Amino acid sequence: MKDQHDENKPLYSSRGIETYLKLIKQKYNYIDIDKLLKYALMESYQVRDEGHLFSQKQINLFYEKLVQLTGNPRIAHEAGRFASTPEVLGSLRRSILCLIGPIKYYELIGKYASKITKSSRYQARKLGANKVEITVTPYPGTREEPFQCENRMGYWEAVSTGFNLNPPRILHPECMFQGGKVCRYIVSWQESPATLFKRIKNISTMTLAAICIISPFLIKQVTPSFPPGKTFLVLYSVSITIILLLNLISRRLDVDHLLQTINSLKDSADELMEQVEINYENSLLVSEMSQVLAKTLDIDGIFSEVTRVLRNRLDYDRALVMLADPQKTRLHFQAGYGYTEEQLHILKKIAFHLDNPKSKGIFTVTFQQMKPMLLNDLDDIKNDLSPRSLEFARKFGVKSLICCPITYKDDPLGILAVDNIKSKKPLLQRDLNVMMGVTLQIGAKIHNVQLESHLRQSQKMEAMGNLASGIAHDFNNILSTILGYSQIIGMKLPGNDPIRKMAEEIHHAGIKASNLTKQLLAFSRKQVTEMKITSLNIIIEDMAKMLGRLISEDISLEIFPAKEIGNIMADTGQIEQIIMNLVVNARDAMPAGGHLIIETGEIFLDEKYAETHENVAPGSYVMLTVTDTGKGVPKAIREKIFEPFFTTKELGKGTGLGLFTVFGIVKQHNGHIYIYSEPDQGTTFKIYLPVVEGPIDEIASSRKRKMPGGTETILVVDDDPSIRRLIEDTLEPLGYHLIKADCGREALDRCRATKEKIDLVLTDVIMPGMNGLELIETIKIDRPEIKAILMSGYTDNVVTHHGVLKPGIIFINKPLLPIAMANKIREVLDNKPATT
Repeated sequence: MKDQHDENKPLYSSRGIETYLKLIKQKYNYIDIDKLLKYALMESYQVRDEGHLFSQKQINLFYEKLVQLTGNPRIAHEAGRFASTPEVLGSLRRSILCLIGPIKYYELIGKYASKITKSSRYQARKLGANKVEITVTPYPGTREEPFQCENRMGYWEAVSTGFNLNPPRILHPECMFQGGKVCRYIVSWQESPATLFKRIKNISTMTLAAICIISPFLIKQVTPSFPPGKTFLVLYSVSITIILLLNLISRRLDVDHLLQTINSLKDSADELMEQVEINYENSLLVSEMSQVLAKTLDIDGIFSEVTRVLRNRLDYDRALVMLADPQKTRLHFQAGYGYTEEQLHILKKIAFHLDNPKSKGIFTVTFQQMKPMLLNDLDDIKNDLSPRSLEFARKFGVKSLICCPITYKDDPLGILAVDNIKSKKPLLQRDLNVMMGVTLQIGAKIHNVQLESHLRQSQKMEAMGNLASGIAHDFNNILSTILGYSQIIGMKLPGNDPIRKMAEEIHHAGIKASNLTKQLLAFSRKQVTEMKITSLNIIIEDMAKMLGRLISEDISLEIFPAKEIGNIMADTGQIEQIIMNLVVNARDAMPAGGHLIIETGEIFLDEKYAETHENVAPGSYVMLTVTDTGKGVPKAIREKIFEPFFTTKELGKGTGLGLFTVFGIVKQHNGHIYIYSEPDQGTTFKIYLPVVEGPIDEIASSRKRKMPGGTETILVVDDDPSIRRLIEDTLEPLGYHLIKADCGREALDRCRATKEKIDLVLTDVIMPGMNGLELIETIKIDRPEIKAILMSGYTDNVVTHHGVLKPGIIFINKPLLPIAMANKIREVLDNKPATT
């Protein structure tokens, strides 16, 4: 009956797997260790934990995959031999080995093995001065595999090399994988010259002593005339000479062996001291790096400080840092040292492509796979590189290289590379480990700086919004007076009257000022929007002629609307403002003429895209693309292009609010905007707006040019007397009866003081004390049939939710225009559908 065994039972220490991994890094560094561990159901932190135990199933999977990856069916035997190398034993253990002999070491294996494996019991028995028997007995309920026997034999072979002996002879008279109950190994090895000669000396001494004692008696019997005493003295003298000579030779061999042991101890001590010094330098590096990164507040400062510390603390000829753009499509040079002026010029000018699946460059592969690379000979991987990558590496004189990804969690940010071209000093695994520690620090700092930058940007935008909303109320009241009276004057004068033309100029100037306020409010998301289901294609089609007039004759405009795209929920006026601003921006970027393309389309942004782009939700989006062939936008400007009041135009030719406004409107529509540009390569803006279900809303009727009147009573409430006078001068001539109040409390008092019917309340939203919405709700308690219109240029979310009107609210935007106000009032009083 076969033993029942549990293949998932923890049996084997992580130290064994760690040995395999050290062999892989040294000899098979092309293997992806993370994928290997994943296949074997292992985690890297488990390997680092010396107390962790792996199961037989995990060990089997690990070996199976490793044989497949290396193509070496004897990899277990190789790993066994590797386990006794200095790389695995370390300097301290090698020092201890120098103080004990092979026999003692094999005996210690039996005691130490229980800490490595729980699957078998190891026993070592001395058979002679240079021979031991090792028996491995499996515990009940366990079942090892043949490759583990090969691994042990590899280890037995390697032990003697640690004592500077020739490889041992190993007999395997009994094997549990060939019908035996145990695995039994008989290990023998040649004795050292000192031990062998000592044995010869001892035998020779005993032989000569016996000869000295027996020879006189034998000679006396054979030659009685020869004196026995003289015979003894001759033999004794010869024997003493031979014994002294043998002792001298033995002592010499002992001294040589002792010197060899001392040298070995010295080498181990030197290695230990070197490692201590390296660890000390690395700790200073980590400490200094932490200090400088803690003090650095910007990305450029991070890279300059990193390269400075690396240059001072580490002995590398060259180093460079590269950072990916936000879209993770390009790697750009940030800082470095050790390169010539010509090489630095090339590095600053070129960008390494990350979005090209055929790219096999070292930097690209390191970034994409987030795996470090240690290379001591470029020729080892020349067949894996593209011709262009190989040419670039050779042009820069790359021979050996360490390239580490700069990451934060699972997000790649850039790469850090160091190499030696002058000293030709080989790069080691410990160098790679140090660099990985450095890049982890850099990645965390970059992430923190970006968060701080986003926070500062958010605070800046919030302050901008508060500033905009703070001035909007008063500014729109002033503009209402200017625009309102200029419109009234223009309507009352004949078309050829010069004063009417002056009034129209005043009106046009007021409209421009009003648009400036709208831009500020659009970005601060405090402008009231009328969201309707519409089509981007329809909006662009309606704007086509106007866009043609916006650009100069030497700029060709092409519009490519997609045949079928989804609908969007949008404020048509604001989408028009986005397109106009982008077209004007493109026009100004092509002073000598060029090509302007407007395209629409529908795209699905998947979860992978959403994970790499901040605040993007997966789903279908309508895409608006505006591309020009202008001078392009440098990276430094791209990072600031959406900031308020940032402009590259000459003084007086730009407000710095165009793209600032576009960004705000896009965000208010739950969309996303990205810029793609390189100097002298033109610029592309891509805007994504979420697709919505449902039919397109009917287009509102064209604006009316007449002011209809009436005889109804209207309660007018506004804290600005100029607004009340404008409304009075507009509505009273039309026949309306007005009751005026300068605040909510006065309006309530006047409403309660009169018994006549009040048909409509026309009230400002933002007023001292009671706001307009609260006033209407209070009045409706006593007069539930009363109708109401709210007016303001800034709502502070009193009547909106995220800038969109709440259901049932009728609203007029300030600055007030008499014609629009009169038509709105008439529509509400006549119970017609209201439009803002």
